[in-house]
Amino acid sequence: MIRSLRFLGVRTAAFDQTVGLYRDILGLTPVHEAPGAAWFRAADGASIHVYDEDEDHAFFGSGPVVGLEVEDFDAARAAMVAADSP
Repeated sequence: MIRSLRFLGVRTAAFDQTVGLYRDILGLTPVHEAPGAAWFRAADGASIHVYDEDEDHAFFGSGPVVGLEVEDFDAARAAMVAADSP
């Protein structure tokens, strides 16, 4: 059902260390940099966004935000809604 991971977004108090992980250790080149934000692109085209603890991305919460490419959006949504029902 899931074809690929297309987006990964993280909001972290360890912003500099996380950017360093993707840039210096994993070898990704930033495609966008601004104060408190760095975006990377993986070889398959997936976007990786790292943000410091800014208010614009507070909706990320404490975990990562993912964007998945699925074969059938309506079916994937229905399955997730059903799994969330009591």
